[in-house]
Amino acid sequence: MRIFKSLTVATAVTAVLLAAGCTSDDDDPQSSSGPKSTKSSTPTAAESSAAAAATSDLNAAVQELTRTSYKYTMKAGDAASNGTVDPAAKQSSMTVTVVEFKTEVLIVDPDLYVRIKGLGLPGLDENKWLKIDRTKIKSFAALGIRDVNDPTGVNTLAKTIATIQKTGDRSYKGTLDLTKGSDAFGLDEAAIRALAEKARAIPFEATVNEGNKLATWKMTIPAYGAEKETTFDLAYTEHGGSFPVARPPANQTATPPQTVYDMLQA
Repeated sequence: MRIFKSLTVATAVTAVLLAAGCTSDDDDPQSSSGPKSTKSSTPTAAESSAAAAATSDLNAAVQELTRTSYKYTMKAGDAASNGTVDPAAKQSSMTVTVVEFKTEVLIVDPDLYVRIKGLGLPGLDENKWLKIDRTKIKSFAALGIRDVNDPTGVNTLAKTIATIQKTGDRSYKGTLDLTKGSDAFGLDEAAIRALAEKARAIPFEATVNEGNKLATWKMTIPAYGAEKETTFDLAYTEHGGSFPVARPPANQTATPPQTVYDMLQA
């Protein structure tokens, strides 16, 4: 799976972790103690109510996260990302590293700057920031961004919760059904088909902070096809902080070559 469908054909990487037993989405402690064949897969009214409350609480924490400024880090196999988001100021920054490839993104609305290192594209000065003409690109998807206020895609992931239980005052675990939507990490329809039933039981864990904003999110996707399994570890900190993003000086910017715009049409 291509984690960041980014300016790099090679910046596409991993995505997947968890072990082979992908159908273990039901470990209900309240299940019947009768014979093993008599356990019903239908949750009780109490279990359904608890799951609905946990889903609502966790989704609220995700919404609270994306309404305010924050810092984030993400690790997924050979890929790592970190950045800042400030929806009110319409500013964000992001750095993605995959082995020897590095992509940096600055958004100071309405301007978008990108710096790409490790690709060796013809006509590309890898030390310069490229000021992107946003009218020439379809979206930020090729930069690994579906939503500038939610660059890690956790808002999309939270909407795919299949099973969930509260494991502490501010902690949760469960499974995701990525057939409901998987754009967050570039897991496309072909990958979903390859995962088959595994896509419906992706394990995740999450925690929220004292202010009921999302603090951590961890998910694993099992190996499929030629793709190895990878763990995604995301952390969100400094909620509500100030993270001003400065436009690069003119002498550090350059006009993007057409090859860059070609990659940004994904």
